[in-house]
Amino acid sequence: MIDVLMLTLDDNANTGWKTFKCLQRLGLTVQFLKGDYHPFGYPEQGCVHPALVRAAKEQRLFVDVPELHAYANQASVIHYVASCFVDTGVDLSKCGMVMQHGGRNYRQYYEVINKNFNGFVDYSLVQMPDLLGLGAKNEVLFYFPVDTDFIKPVYKRFSDKLVIGHFPTLSTNKGTTEVVKVMDKLRGDGAVKDKFIYCGVREAGEEKIMLWTDNLLRMSECDVIVDVFAKTAQGKPYGEWGNVSFEAAALGKIPVSMSLKKEVYEREYGECGIKIANTEEELEEVLRRLICLKVSDLQKEKETTRDWVNRNHGFEASAKRLWDKVYCNFFGGNV
Repeated sequence: MIDVLMLTLDDNANTGWKTFKCLQRLGLTVQFLKGDYHPFGYPEQGCVHPALVRAAKEQRLFVDVPELHAYANQASVIHYVASCFVDTGVDLSKCGMVMQHGGRNYRQYYEVINKNFNGFVDYSLVQMPDLLGLGAKNEVLFYFPVDTDFIKPVYKRFSDKLVIGHFPTLSTNKGTTEVVKVMDKLRGDGAVKDKFIYCGVREAGEEKIMLWTDNLLRMSECDVIVDVFAKTAQGKPYGEWGNVSFEAAALGKIPVSMSLKKEVYEREYGECGIKIANTEEELEEVLRRLICLKVSDLQKEKETTRDWVNRNHGFEASAKRLWDKVYCNFFGGNV
């Protein structure tokens, strides 16, 4: 028998794996199977199962994989990742059911997903506030965990000027055009133009896929990372930070991002450690203030940000939230 079986076709941003590690920290016996290796080449990932590889080629949210019946039949809880349902043929009424909703799939197809899932799901983990309130059953806000044990802070300065980075994997979803517009405006301002360096993507389409560890190295040479500056994605409301902000914070960098529902975060988690900018004017103002900070104050900001992300979103904190909000209802004190 196993406590939790995690299943998905595509583990976006390795979030399922990080959730897997959190569940392990609770002392649960967990198995995580998925259908494809991640193109970012994360050093640790879920186990790729041949039956899920075949299912992933169908490019559907609902797939039949009877080959996994024996695995699922041993599980007390089945935990689906990335809004994907893998039907193993087991009687779902005999085990706990958790559905984890991440981004693109649920944002685009939440109506059909809820219609098909809500009948058997016990809890829905929702990773971003823009995805709350769309009808998922027993939804719980659960931000993507960050591995603050693996990602160590790099406080070293690589220039006497403030280094600002912006490295989207898909610029149309991150507002790159607007970010570059603000950077150009600052570069034309005599009061600050000689006090910072912008080393990020300069135009939409310039971004490229690279290994996750290489991207961490690239971000580690910055002082500030601009994450999301887009109000929509896939034609739906968006405007919230992603994994990049947490990873930047773990590196001891200062993340700057849009957040249209900051109050939701603060209600659930407390004070937010990300610098929020929802308009071009606000983005310019935030960056200008950071550019003009004294070195000692910049260091304090970095240390405070690192402490915040570890305290609220490291594996220990994320595991505790999983237990308190969801898994205590399945296992009580018997872990």
